[in-house]
Amino acid sequence: MNDKAEEVKAEVVGSEDRPGPMAIVALICGILSVLCHCVPVAGMFLGFILSVAAIILGIIESKKIGRGESSTKGKGMAIAGIILGAVGIVFGIIWAILLAVGVFAGAFGEMFNSYY
Repeated sequence: MNDKAEEVKAEVVGSEDRPGPMAIVALICGILSVLCHCVPVAGMFLGFILSVAAIILGIIESKKIGRGESSTKGKGMAIAGIILGAVGIVFGIIWAILLAVGVFAGAFGEMFNSYY
């Protein structure tokens, strides 16, 4: 009777399967990259770096999961990190375009006002 209790206990403890740390970090970097783009200029650079990190870590973890080297529980986190990283890069591109247009419009407006 005591042997069965030890077997059940070993199964419960041994079945504790957690997502890989790179999947968790990819998700966190992806979330932070999107949030960093809410800060106009300074957040744009940090957001871009975090976006690239989220994509790279998410891809590495997805490959490790595919090879069976990491837990499948992290697959969703890795994919979410990749997607959020891509969204962060798109936000960064949009911010850069808006910034360039704003600078150009400001310079053009000053030039236009000086002639008329």
